[in-house]
Amino acid sequence: MTPADFLKQGSAFDMAFLPSQASLTQQLVLPQLETILQKLESFRTEVDNEFVAQLKQTSKSTREQVEGEINLERYPLGFCRQIRDRTYARMLADVFFQDLIKSGLRLRKVFIFLRGQYFQNALQLGNFYFDVANDTVFIDKPKLDWAPVGKVDYENVDSWQRFEAVGCEYLKIEFYPNLIFPLAFPAMPFFAIRSNGSLEFVELQTSLFFKDLGQDMKLSIALLNDAAIMNKKLPDYYTLELERLFAGNLFQAFPLEYAPSSPQEILEGVVSEFQEMSRNPPANASATISAYLELITNADKQLRTRNLIPPRDELQRLRDAGLVQNEPEKAVTTTLE
Repeated sequence: MTPADFLKQGSAFDMAFLPSQASLTQQLVLPQLETILQKLESFRTEVDNEFVAQLKQTSKSTREQVEGEINLERYPLGFCRQIRDRTYARMLADVFFQDLIKSGLRLRKVFIFLRGQYFQNALQLGNFYFDVANDTVFIDKPKLDWAPVGKVDYENVDSWQRFEAVGCEYLKIEFYPNLIFPLAFPAMPFFAIRSNGSLEFVELQTSLFFKDLGQDMKLSIALLNDAAIMNKKLPDYYTLELERLFAGNLFQAFPLEYAPSSPQEILEGVVSEFQEMSRNPPANASATISAYLELITNADKQLRTRNLIPPRDELQRLRDAGLVQNEPEKAVTTTLE
């Protein structure tokens, strides 16, 4: 893989106006927009019905719902990616959309920041944007939204700092730099503390990681040089718990080395190593990167199972100090029947 290959892979979910799709959009999308919307509405109904059936077969959870997590009992809240993906699969299997694609119209899944406020999983058909999960943040909104790409207020996911800024508001979590497990930093540079106090890694973002590999790790370098973020200190309760659990570096218990580091040490260590890989990719670069992503994904899952939540009085102190976000008001429950 070359840097261009890395960048292409990282940009796979970007949205953009495509000049090559302009005439096809005029010829194939606009005249048939009503048919397209009717089909998407039908697919969305099918997806909803699938989740209805799944809910009926699932035992009711006794666990308190945490902001930023998804729970079938609150569907469709938070299910934008799942709804988008199931609709996309139906489009690929549908003769009408197959004919559009054979005619040269491009269909792709996109992941963007919408209006600087939301993580958005949507679809791009030609130069049209379709959101088939428009009600997954506020369930009183219409299920479908659409517009020409040029009229959508969006950004592609190109910066860890923007990811942190949007994610903090959208997911109601506090972000802290991961300076404790440096090997994970290029793909998981943040810890997340949810509103219930639980500590996790921020979920792996492969798009940003591959964009970074394709740009000589400039995204990680920019983040490590951002003093406002790097100086945000993980509260003592969590640092002490991570030390207690992982300082022994028993790799059969946890796959990442516990090695608290400064931003400069991470820059000169793991980031420098990835720079060398991106500049001079070895023959087995794909296998090496796949193994790396599998390793840190496993670490992410294992950290979540630890359920690191402070005692009630400590959690309240952290909230009072503004180090953990307050629990939001209870959201509206599921609309499934």
